[in-house]
Amino acid sequence: MYSHGNEYEQGHIVGAPNIPLRTLIQNLESIPTDRPVVVYCASGHRAAIATAILHLAGLNNVRSFPPGYGAWEAAGEPVE
Repeated sequence: MYSHGNEYEQGHIVGAPNIPLRTLIQNLESIPTDRPVVVYCASGHRAAIATAILHLAGLNNVRSFPPGYGAWEAAGEPVE
């Protein structure tokens, strides 16, 4: 999951859907509850906020990726 639409268009983790932070509450039903979910953004800040919101909403299968997208890409992991 990525937090900012424009950033998502510039590059994102392969297969990751885009749910902007400002629409997170409205999209709770689209977040899987039957498998782990990793939330990320460019720096990790918005991902931490989103993860806290999701935990408050009862989704305990959610974890944040604090290093953010840049660290993922720099490590040579798959992006699109």
